[in-house]
Amino acid sequence: MGTIFLPEGSEPKYLRLLAGLREAVAAGRLSPGDRLPPVRELAFRLGVTPGTVARSYRMAMDDGFLTAMQGSGTFVAEPGTEQRAPLDPTPPGWINLRTASVPDVGQARILTDLLRGLPDPGPGAYLHYPVISGETVLTRELARWFSGEDHGEIAPEDVTPTFGGQQALVMALTGLLYGPRPVVLSEELTYQGIRSVCRMLRAEIRGLPVDAEGILPEAFDRVAAETGAQVLVTSACVNNPTTRTTSRARREALIAVARARHVAILDDDCFGVVELVGPSYRLMAPEITWVAGTLTKTVSPELRLGAIIAPPGRGAEMRAIAQQHFYGMPQPQTMLNEALLASGAAAEIKRKVRAEIAARVQIARPMLARFGAAMRDPVPFFWLPLPRGWRLSTFVRAGEAEGLKMRAADELALDAARAPAAVRPTVSAVESREELVEALGRLVRLLETPPVEDGA
Repeated sequence: MGTIFLPEGSEPKYLRLLAGLREAVAAGRLSPGDRLPPVRELAFRLGVTPGTVARSYRMAMDDGFLTAMQGSGTFVAEPGTEQRAPLDPTPPGWINLRTASVPDVGQARILTDLLRGLPDPGPGAYLHYPVISGETVLTRELARWFSGEDHGEIAPEDVTPTFGGQQALVMALTGLLYGPRPVVLSEELTYQGIRSVCRMLRAEIRGLPVDAEGILPEAFDRVAAETGAQVLVTSACVNNPTTRTTSRARREALIAVARARHVAILDDDCFGVVELVGPSYRLMAPEITWVAGTLTKTVSPELRLGAIIAPPGRGAEMRAIAQQHFYGMPQPQTMLNEALLASGAAAEIKRKVRAEIAARVQIARPMLARFGAAMRDPVPFFWLPLPRGWRLSTFVRAGEAEGLKMRAADELALDAARAPAAVRPTVSAVESREELVEALGRLVRLLETPPVEDGA
């Protein structure tokens, strides 16, 4: 396909290719439905690595103008349709340091036993649409699960079950955004999925600068005033990707700005593995704080179980949105989730997951301490600034040559051009501690040997 080319410029090749793809679509040289060449074919034609092409395709899918169909290839997306990146399987021989998943601690056996033990729902089951109601066994169990020192006591009627943390963000922003051009604010380095959510809801997202304590209140105040922003999406406990916790003093300052500028706070607590020092946004400003939580990062991603915790007395707003989105959670899934939570199995899995991740962090910490890696127990990822002599694009290519899949800072930056030279490896996706040691050994060898031409 001669319409795809690599524009000249000083930017990394994957960003130049991304710009070339975007320009070809905008100019009509690539039309909706056109199939793009396979990664290796285009890489050979352009004289770049397959990793460069794969990265450009992935970012184009994040931006919504390409889409992928499992087993069929990559295509130009139809305008106005929601796109979803592929599952991004790990090639044979590669090691996945990219995905912040949960380690295997026996979830399959536990969930299978629970499924076998579910009671007969009785006559008339499975004949009606599910309905979201204010208090059920599941909402009571989720309220108990998320209650504690971080968020205080949570009433079941303030909890709305969702299909994972991503849908929790979608539902919360659906209810909080309004007007023709809504604006969402977040950290300048943040979870990449929030961009997909904002694009789907036709909202603009703006990144805010941070320091060691969190978002800068002055910047929050200025941008909120300039844009009329309606929601601040943040993570007080664990920023993804930097692992930073927002200090209590900074939380107080940000709450003052949010109240003055009438901005809702959406606290993304999807990792749920670190205890927050001091009260959370929900305890400090309950009337403006919404919490997105999930069991994806602590128990199992396959369950697709999450929740939106509304400000006290406002749970009906989220239940109405849930009813419009999906009627309610299917009864078999509801019964499994109730059994998982009520039996204590979820808590036991979480305990084992935390212990395994903490053990893996203890393996990684001494190996990477001299490189300034930011690690926390039991966070499944760490933030790794690159040593002098490494450029981000060069390092990513070198990692791919060593069979390492990693997430680079520019994928997690709302402004890729301002991304720092850093990567966010994980410790949780590898199958064993032995494989982690092998992967980290490869990583250390890369860090120790920057290209001669880039060093100085």
